Amino acid sequence: MKCHHASQGCSWVGTSFTLQDHVTKCAYSDNVQTSCRNSERGCGWEGSVGVLQDHMTTCGFTLIPCPIGCGEFVRRNKLPSHDLMCPEKELSCELCGVKDKLAVINGVHQQQCWRWKLRHPRLVAQNGLQTLANSVSSGFLIGSVFFVFLAWWVWFSFL
Repeated sequence: MKCHHASQGCSWVGTSFTLQDHVTKCAYSDNVQTSCRNSERGCGWEGSVGVLQDHMTTCGFTLIPCPIGCGEFVRRNKLPSHDLMCPEKELSCELCGVKDKLAVINGVHQQQCWRWKLRHPRLVAQNGLQTLANSVSSGFLIGSVFFVFLAWWVWFSFL
C-alpha cells in the first residue's frame, strides 16, 4: 500500500496497519507541524512539513557560503553587511586608484600609498620615524624636497 501523498512525492510503502501511523508523520502532510531547521540561530518560523523546504530556500538564518569567495559561511540576512566588509572584495583606493582586495587596501596598501600618508599625517606620525623613512624611500618626499630646493634656488638667482 502507498501513502495518500504519493502523488506529491512521498515514497512510503507499507501495510494498511502501518499506514495510519505513517500519515500522522508524513512529511507531505499539511497536518504535521515543524519549526525551521535554523531555530537555534534565531529563526522563529513554524509551519507544515510540506512547506518547510520552500521556507529553507528563503530563510534569512540559513548559512550560505560567501559569494565573493572568502570561504566564510554567512547567514542569508547578514549577506549585505558581509559584502561590504568581505576581505576578498575588490575595490579601489579612494586616493590613488590602485585596485586590490579590501584586506590589502586597508592593510599593506595604506602603509605604502603616499596619498594616504598625506591625507592622514597624524596616523603617520603615530607610527614613528619608520613610516617617514618609508615615505622618503618611496621617492615622493625626495622629489618634493628637490622641487622646493629648485624653486628656492631659481627665486634667489634672479634677485
